[in-house]
Amino acid sequence: MSSGQDSAVRYRAAFTLTELMVTLGLGSGLLVLAVGMLHRTMDLTASSGRMASEHRTIGRLADTFRVDVREATTATVEASTRVRLESAGGDETTFEVEGGRCVRTVRSGGELRSEELFELLPAAEIAFESLASGRRIGFTVHRGSARVSVPERPATLRVEAVVGLFVEPGAVKRDPDAAKRDPEEAER
Repeated sequence: MSSGQDSAVRYRAAFTLTELMVTLGLGSGLLVLAVGMLHRTMDLTASSGRMASEHRTIGRLADTFRVDVREATTATVEASTRVRLESAGGDETTFEVEGGRCVRTVRSGGELRSEELFELLPAAEIAFESLASGRRIGFTVHRGSARVSVPERPATLRVEAVVGLFVEPGAVKRDPDAAKRDPEEAER
């Protein structure tokens, strides 16, 4: 072998140890960033799923509440966490707030007919109130931010319904003194 051929074999182009270490360091850093972003994306996806579920639950609660109030002949807000509705057929429907959930109970003749649970996130607050001389009943759902990792803006939803709107005119018992208290009530 000639010395020219030896030098060609000895000085072949390759990466140095320093270049390999820098490349591995940069690749590891990018991998750590990608895993962090993946974790954050998964957290946001789970949070939006919980929020969508809560919005569907609040929508079902609002629809059920409106129908029940409109079919009731009388409505009594016993506390900001409990409302009792009575229908012409003698059924009694109650909505009661316990923690972050609302329970709807229907009784007929004192016997339990059905019970429905509306589960909300822990930061949600529900309050019932009577409006316009008891002719309108409403509730407010206030939702604060329950999680620190996912920033959310507080939201408030207000739902109102008119008592007896779907009841036949002869089924509603009118108060003869209603005109003295509320002239608008007498016109209905």
